[in-house]
Amino acid sequence: MAFPQRQSGVDWGLKPLRESTDMKNLRFLSEGDARLMAEVSKRRTFKKGETILKEGNVAPGLYILRTGAVRVEMDSRGDSVLVARLEPEEIMGIPSFLDGSPVSASLVADVAKTEVDFLNSVDLQAMLESKPGFAIRFYRSLATILSARLNAAMERLVPPFSG
Repeated sequence: MAFPQRQSGVDWGLKPLRESTDMKNLRFLSEGDARLMAEVSKRRTFKKGETILKEGNVAPGLYILRTGAVRVEMDSRGDSVLVARLEPEEIMGIPSFLDGSPVSASLVADVAKTEVDFLNSVDLQAMLESKPGFAIRFYRSLATILSARLNAAMERLVPPFSG
């Protein structure tokens, strides 16, 4: 499966991330894994209201929110509906990264200075294929994130049984 290298109209050719390797949501990664990811990451700063990723596009990689906040919005008959508000260290674009499907919601910067680390799918796939131990830890981390999100969504839909 081929992944696009960049989202149309967004320049991700910024300086590599080296100063921050804290990836607490990718909790199974070693410090070396985090440094390796930081070497191929790019940081981008968005202004409030600027779209990071538009609903319906395929994410060209993974996004890690470093500072600021992001609104997750879905289009409903021409109106934007707020689905969630993300805080730093959230990882965005996981389903699209995993299966190449279009994202189901837009990601929009919600404060004046929102910083996002971007991991290009092509670079990330090359790392995963060349380092099996890293791949196991990386996918285990993603599975844990998706499991937690599914559990949270289920709790919102079905209140816990109290007996």
